[in-house]
Amino acid sequence: MQNQACFLSYSFKLAIIRKRVGGLMKRAALVCLAASGLTASAMVFPLTSEPYDHNKNPWTSSDTVTWGYPMAILDGVGSYVFQGIPIAPQYLVTAQHLNNYFNQVKFNGTTYGIVSQLDLGNDTMLVKIDGTFSSYAKVSPNAPAIDDLILCFGSGWSAGAAIKDAGGVVRGWQDSQVGGAPRWGVLKVSEMNTVNYLRGHFFWSWMPGISGVGSDNPLFKGGDSGGGMFNAVSKQLVSVLRTGVSPSYANNQASSTTNCTWADIFSNDNIYGCGQATQSQISKGAHAYIMWDERNDILINASPQILLNAGGTATGDWTAWNQGYTASLGGTFDTSAVPNPAPQAVYASVNYIYASAPQSGISYTASNLMRTETYKVRLHFSGSPFSQGECHQDIKINGTTISSNFDPSGLGVNKASVIEASAITPDTSNSIVIEVLPHAGSAGHATVSGIEISVNTSSVKLNPGTGNGTATGTGSVGDWLGWLPSPGAYAVWLQGTIDTSAVSNPAPDAIYRDVIYGQANSPASLVYTASHLRTTENYKVRLHFSGAPFDQGECIQDIKINGTTVQSSFDPSALGVNKASVVEVSPVRPNTNKEIVIEIAPHSGSAGNTAISGIEITVNQ
Repeated sequence: MQNQACFLSYSFKLAIIRKRVGGLMKRAALVCLAASGLTASAMVFPLTSEPYDHNKNPWTSSDTVTWGYPMAILDGVGSYVFQGIPIAPQYLVTAQHLNNYFNQVKFNGTTYGIVSQLDLGNDTMLVKIDGTFSSYAKVSPNAPAIDDLILCFGSGWSAGAAIKDAGGVVRGWQDSQVGGAPRWGVLKVSEMNTVNYLRGHFFWSWMPGISGVGSDNPLFKGGDSGGGMFNAVSKQLVSVLRTGVSPSYANNQASSTTNCTWADIFSNDNIYGCGQATQSQISKGAHAYIMWDERNDILINASPQILLNAGGTATGDWTAWNQGYTASLGGTFDTSAVPNPAPQAVYASVNYIYASAPQSGISYTASNLMRTETYKVRLHFSGSPFSQGECHQDIKINGTTISSNFDPSGLGVNKASVIEASAITPDTSNSIVIEVLPHAGSAGHATVSGIEISVNTSSVKLNPGTGNGTATGTGSVGDWLGWLPSPGAYAVWLQGTIDTSAVSNPAPDAIYRDVIYGQANSPASLVYTASHLRTTENYKVRLHFSGAPFDQGECIQDIKINGTTVQSSFDPSALGVNKASVVEVSPVRPNTNKEIVIEIAPHSGSAGNTAISGIEITVNQ
């Protein structure tokens, strides 16, 4: 028997939603993942009469590909059948607690073996297959919004017997551990983060007659784990059905009252009627969406950074790569003209060709990239082995010239330079093809020292706070993730107008209203560690302050990044009460643990207070 505490299930029906866009009627299909080959119902819908529809909204993997919401089936171990969502040519994402319940992946008529599984935390797992998916979903960079339609897939257990009140009216449905089958459903987002959630959550009403949804909105049950939740219009992946992202008290079922207002997706205890005929039907469900930190983890692991040392040996994270002739260069290389330069060892070697070489250029093809994302491509040059004016070359990416008649020695011998393209989309074969070619009419030479290819990730955005516009803050706001720094810290919600005129590109108003602070009689230092960063990248850190809750002079603090003081004796209320300010530090390089550690500490000899309202960490472009 499956572990009820660990497996989720969806009761969904595939709905065709028609939207008028620019005068045209467009259809968006919503789907919820389920096991293929089973015939009974899975997700539970808010039906109000018998018999319960156990044949509602079926799907297959091939169906989901046609609809544009690709889903895969995970099976091969006993009778278990679950699901996952392809998000890259060789990777899918699913619930981590399923790791022992499948040994093969079925997608759109093809069966794949498993190469590896990677636990990303929050009950999220990446699975690498031994082939290539024909299609895959984009992980949404945006938070859901109220009135968004979300298409869901699952293959969990069916509803059980009807629960009726004294008048014979169906109030809900008993729990069941039978009848798993692939079913899809549609929900309409009705609320965002209205409870004390640190991770971003969205809610939906669970009742028939919702506009655009009808009776297709689902609750999830055992067996739905790993199912996909997609924005119905953009068809981007919003969330994965899993257990590790919801607060423990979300399973809030009444046992002695007539009020049964909501439940999270992980309950299996008669959630459809709260177990008693005298109680109201569940009125809404809730689940966490994929926020920037999880999205970044998925992207950088499903598409690892490529670092090539052309003509040289492996050095640090850079791997050896050779094409054409190689040369080892002597001396020190001046990298002052290169933001975020490569290691000296990369500039000390080159690949090159010259006019009489048998090949016409230098090329590299990066494969199995995500064409749903953009990449930053950087080409490093040493200023050697050719002298200034001897080598003029064109640089093409996927057939488009991004630099013409470029002289890699234009700055002088051993003076490094870089050519960068910041938003390259892989071609239809999931590839980025880089060509370094002699410019027409030149001497016929070409050279390169290093190649970088990195998937672009989302910015880190933190809102210190945990509530809903009260004295405890707001928690997650859009793509700003709610954050509590440590036990003993305090939260306050500010009233009145927040003046952001002194802040370029300010944060949303709610971020400044939410303040985390420490005092001398509590753990005053506030510490945040951003992890899973690239040690080869430079980052920009922006710290937002509200000018409260302390008056001018009451809070003097030091700001440290990776142990180094970047701002001393900073007063966040120096501009006045409720007058916002920002401290910006750039460039910041992660430490050897791939972390940026930010510490707000009381300045020595001060009153011992600290405060902060928001944190942003972005990759320097």
